[in-house]
Amino acid sequence: MKQNSARTFLLMVAVFASVWLCRAGSPSGSLFPYCYQKGKAYVLLGELSGGGGSRWSCLGGKQDRGESLFDTALREGSEESKLVYGRTNSPGARTDAASLVGITKSNFDALLKKSMNYFGARVQPSLHGKFTDPDQKRGFEPAYVVFVEVDYIPEKVFTAASTIEDLNPVLRRNSREIQKKQHAISEVKDFHWFPLGELNDLLRAKIGDRQGYGPATEIEHAEVKYTIRGPTVWDFSLPGFQAMVKEILSKEAGAKPQAGIPAAPLAKVDIATLGNRLQALQAELKRLRGQLQAALRQ
Repeated sequence: MKQNSARTFLLMVAVFASVWLCRAGSPSGSLFPYCYQKGKAYVLLGELSGGGGSRWSCLGGKQDRGESLFDTALREGSEESKLVYGRTNSPGARTDAASLVGITKSNFDALLKKSMNYFGARVQPSLHGKFTDPDQKRGFEPAYVVFVEVDYIPEKVFTAASTIEDLNPVLRRNSREIQKKQHAISEVKDFHWFPLGELNDLLRAKIGDRQGYGPATEIEHAEVKYTIRGPTVWDFSLPGFQAMVKEILSKEAGAKPQAGIPAAPLAKVDIATLGNRLQALQAELKRLRGQLQAALRQ
């Protein structure tokens, strides 16, 4: 019995060690596309769906062999945004999903390169960098974060854009290399432009002591609840990351606006209250009409 217990304990230690080493040796890159609109900075996040439910996250993933972490961020950001910025020659508020170039086996690499070049040419020297666990206690994998100012494209375009998963099943079976490169794309089911300042304030108010990557954090914005994924929450807890956010927010007032993003969320309208206001306006209009008619008769 004691031998079995000892064997079980050693097996558990070995499994834990292998998981820890895997995490510690698997660097990642994350892309935070942002733009300015009417005095506000907005950042694009994607909604991932998995075993733990839906989570909103930056656009990122694991480093490929022989790849720099900077390129990892650009590649993962390109793939998880469905190569949208590589599939149009004029990204902007008028871009729509139907106008995007379709992804095929023959053009995938070219579209990926075009998207990465688009992001890479717009990165500012002070808005990217590598982060590790500042406490050196929990085995955080190194993370490379890149903020890049982009042309605004409506979030619905990213959501509706086709991916490799939408292609003919025969083509998918014959495109294992593409599937491998694009495996993360199918995890992103929705996109949203979050006001960076408000998102930062909401997350900073809820970030406590870091426990691993930390649990997913729920925030409420525009009367809608969003669950932010743990690694993204961890990014917002880092001083170096905060320095980038502050630099972006410091330029809000002087930034050139882009059309398309609403300046503020629409408030919910109570029908009963609206009806009462309408009745009051009608009564006031009737009173003013009576005064006008009386004045004309004099």
